[in-house]
Amino acid sequence: MKKRITIRIDSDIWEEAKDLYEELGLDLETAINVYLVKCIFVRGIPFSIEIPPSLMEESMRSSPYYAKVREDLKRTFLADSGLEGLEKDNSSQDAKKRGKAQGERG
Repeated sequence: MKKRITIRIDSDIWEEAKDLYEELGLDLETAINVYLVKCIFVRGIPFSIEIPPSLMEESMRSSPYYAKVREDLKRTFLADSGLEGLEKDNSSQDAKKRGKAQGERG
Protein backbone atom coordinates (compact mmCIF):
# COMPACT_ATOMS: atom_id res chain seq x y z
CA MET A 1 0.00 0.00 0.00
CA LYS A 2 1.30 3.45 -0.86
CA LYS A 3 0.81 6.61 1.19
CA ARG A 4 0.02 9.86 -0.63
CA ILE A 5 1.71 12.95 0.80
CA THR A 6 1.72 16.64 -0.07
CA ILE A 7 4.86 18.71 0.36
CA ARG A 8 5.92 22.18 -0.72
CA ILE A 9 9.21 22.44 -2.63
CA ASP A 10 10.75 25.50 -4.25
CA SER A 11 9.89 25.28 -7.96
CA ASP A 12 13.52 25.83 -9.07
CA ILE A 13 14.72 22.99 -6.83
CA TRP A 14 11.90 20.77 -8.10
CA GLU A 15 12.85 21.36 -11.73
CA GLU A 16 16.59 20.84 -11.17
CA ALA A 17 16.00 17.67 -9.16
CA LYS A 18 13.51 16.36 -11.72
CA ASP A 19 16.03 16.95 -14.53
CA LEU A 20 18.84 15.30 -12.56
CA TYR A 21 16.81 12.19 -11.72
CA GLU A 22 15.57 11.90 -15.30
CA GLU A 23 19.25 11.79 -16.38
CA LEU A 24 19.69 8.96 -13.85
CA GLY A 25 16.62 7.15 -15.19
CA LEU A 26 14.48 7.87 -12.13
CA ASP A 27 11.37 9.85 -11.47
CA LEU A 28 11.11 12.05 -8.36
CA GLU A 29 8.78 9.63 -6.58
CA THR A 30 11.34 6.83 -6.92
CA ALA A 31 14.20 9.15 -5.91
CA ILE A 32 12.35 10.23 -2.75
CA ASN A 33 11.60 6.59 -1.91
CA VAL A 34 15.29 5.70 -2.38
CA TYR A 35 16.23 8.57 -0.05
CA LEU A 36 13.73 7.47 2.62
CA VAL A 37 14.86 3.82 2.44
CA LYS A 38 18.48 4.96 2.82
CA CYS A 39 17.49 7.05 5.88
CA ILE A 40 15.90 3.98 7.42
CA PHE A 41 18.93 1.83 6.59
CA VAL A 42 21.45 4.21 8.20
CA ARG A 43 19.03 5.23 10.96
CA GLY A 44 19.51 8.92 10.16
CA ILE A 45 20.15 11.36 7.37
CA PRO A 46 22.50 9.65 4.90
CA PHE A 47 24.87 12.61 4.60
CA SER A 48 26.32 15.08 7.04
CA ILE A 49 24.69 18.41 7.66
CA GLU A 50 27.29 20.79 9.00
CA ILE A 51 27.87 24.43 9.64
CA PRO A 52 31.15 25.51 8.01
CA PRO A 53 33.77 26.16 10.73
CA SER A 54 34.08 29.85 9.80
CA LEU A 55 30.34 30.39 10.28
CA MET A 56 30.25 28.26 13.41
CA GLU A 57 32.91 30.35 15.17
CA GLU A 58 31.13 33.57 14.21
CA SER A 59 27.82 32.14 15.40
CA MET A 60 29.32 30.89 18.67
CA ARG A 61 30.97 34.22 19.49
CA SER A 62 27.72 36.10 18.90
CA SER A 63 25.81 33.78 21.25
CA PRO A 64 24.96 35.19 24.69
CA TYR A 65 26.05 31.85 26.17
CA TYR A 66 29.55 31.84 24.63
CA ALA A 67 31.35 33.46 27.57
CA LYS A 68 29.57 31.26 30.12
CA VAL A 69 30.29 28.04 28.24
CA ARG A 70 33.90 29.11 27.74
CA GLU A 71 34.33 29.77 31.48
CA ASP A 72 32.61 26.47 32.37
CA LEU A 73 34.94 24.57 30.02
CA LYS A 74 37.96 26.38 31.44
CA ARG A 75 36.95 25.51 35.03
CA THR A 76 36.28 21.90 34.04
CA PHE A 77 39.65 21.59 32.31
CA LEU A 78 41.50 23.11 35.25
CA ALA A 79 39.69 20.89 37.74
CA ASP A 80 40.23 17.75 35.65
CA SER A 81 43.92 18.52 35.21
CA GLY A 82 44.48 19.39 38.87
CA LEU A 83 45.46 22.94 37.95
CA GLU A 84 42.53 24.85 39.45
CA GLY A 85 44.77 26.44 42.11
CA LEU A 86 47.19 27.58 39.43
CA GLU A 87 44.62 29.90 37.87
CA LYS A 88 43.88 31.48 41.27
CA ASP A 89 47.61 31.90 41.96
CA ASN A 90 48.16 33.52 38.56
CA SER A 91 45.22 35.87 38.93
CA SER A 92 46.37 37.01 42.40
CA GLN A 93 49.93 37.49 41.09
CA ASP A 94 48.55 39.49 38.16
CA ALA A 95 46.58 41.67 40.59
CA LYS A 96 49.72 42.26 42.68
CA LYS A 97 51.67 43.23 39.56
CA ARG A 98 48.92 45.65 38.53
CA GLY A 99 48.92 47.17 42.03
CA LYS A 100 52.70 47.65 41.98
CA ALA A 101 52.55 49.18 38.50
CA GLN A 102 49.85 51.61 39.60
CA GLY A 103 51.85 52.50 42.74
CA GLU A 104 54.91 53.24 40.66
CA ARG A 105 52.89 55.56 38.43
CA GLY A 106 51.21 57.36 41.31
